[in-house]
Amino acid sequence: MGLLQGWLEEDFAALSTLESVKRAARDWAANDCKEDWLNHAGARLEEAENLQRRPDLAEHLDEAERNYLAWCRYRANEELREKEEALEREKLRQAEVAEAQDATAKSQRRAVAIITAISAVAAVLIGLFAFLNHQKATEVADGLVRNAKLDVRNATQAKKLIEGERQLVTGKARLFAELAAQSRKDNHWESALRFAVYGVRIDPLLPRMVLRRRG
Repeated sequence: MGLLQGWLEEDFAALSTLESVKRAARDWAANDCKEDWLNHAGARLEEAENLQRRPDLAEHLDEAERNYLAWCRYRANEELREKEEALEREKLRQAEVAEAQDATAKSQRRAVAIITAISAVAAVLIGLFAFLNHQKATEVADGLVRNAKLDVRNATQAKKLIEGERQLVTGKARLFAELAAQSRKDNHWESALRFAVYGVRIDPLLPRMVLRRRG
């Protein structure tokens, strides 16, 4: 009795899934096959796809319903790809940040070493020439220290300039991506393609916009 009950519950669940696919496919077709009407994803999509592995249920799926499931799977794969690309971009960004921080730390250590060495040399010079021209030796030492500090400040400013340029390029690429996404949503396919191409030219890691033909 328990085994029979399990079969009945399994078949009831499969029939419910079949009916949900039919209903969703009708709604999708009635709304010009727009992506917003692809309602099966994740575990729900996997359950629907399992219907095609059962001959007794697969025969009740017509071509339109099979196409609906195919488009649901296509969208799911695209979303997965976009997430993986976003993760990869984040890894690259973190690597760039770490590299920049490491370069800054090395520059600061080098600057500290330079300042320390210059200070030591300056102290020796001051000691050697104090009896000749104490004031002159002090001015020379101060000038060396100022130059070293100026080198450190210039290195920091150069880093900020490079970071600003990188953020500008990334911002422009994201702007074109958003314009392409909006154009695609508004069914302006030519504009979407043009914005996507602009974005990819700026940043090769920019996700490609997938332009789908309306069904």
